Parts: sequence; structure tokens; C-alpha cells
Amino acid sequence: MNNTVEIPPEQLIEQIKKLGPWQEKYRYLMKLGSQLNKTSATEKSEKNLVQGCESQVWLSTGQLNQVYYFDACSDSRIVSGLIVLLLAALNHKTASQILNFDITGYFSELGLSQQLSQSRNNGLMHIYEHIKKAAQP
Repeated sequence: MNNTVEIPPEQLIEQIKKLGPWQEKYRYLMKLGSQLNKTSATEKSEKNLVQGCESQVWLSTGQLNQVYYFDACSDSRIVSGLIVLLLAALNHKTASQILNFDITGYFSELGLSQQLSQSRNNGLMHIYEHIKKAAQP
């Protein structure tokens, strides 16, 4: 099921920290987003549509042996790039790991929290809530 871009979160954090000003990070996120939209197999259906996002985001979930898998795409390259970052941290994790994930700390460590608009931050939280809901017993 999972055809999304898979880069270890540690590698993403290291790469983003090496980048200079916000414009460089923005371009990097857009590049990640382009890759995601090329590889995602998520069906763009109403049942996969994440509500509460300014951009359209489709997310599909799966589980195998108590490990969760996610695939997603968006109509926005920057949002798709943010999804890559989120899925890098949450794919192949147990319910406990997903439910205890510190999304605020993660995006702060990436140096992106301050750079994102309130609507993008809200959208990310909606995506994360959707992922958490899938992982709840």
C-alpha cells in the first residue's frame, strides 16, 4: 500500500537544518511534495479526504502486525512536502508510538513551526488527528 516517499526522519531533520533561510527550506519542501505526488497511490475519494485542511489532502491508512502504514497526497506541493515530513515520522509505527508522537516538538526541531502560517499548522494538525484516529484501539 505504502508508495510514499520514504526518507528516515533523522535524515530529513539533518537535511533541513543544513538549509539556509526559509526560502531554501520552502523549495526543499516543494521538491519533496513533487516526489510525493508522483509516488502516492492514495485514491482521491471522499472517504480518504481529510477534512479541515485548506488544501485538499487525501490519506489512506493500513495496518499489518500492529504496525501502521500511511499514504497521502495533496493538491499543494508545499503541503505534500509537509506530509512527507509527517509520514517519515509516523509510517511503520505502532499505535502507541503514533499516539505519543510530539508533532509540535518535531516541527519545531525541523525549524518549521515558526515559518508556517496558522492555516498550514491547523491543516497539519488535522492530518495528524486523522492519523491518530486510525491508530486508536
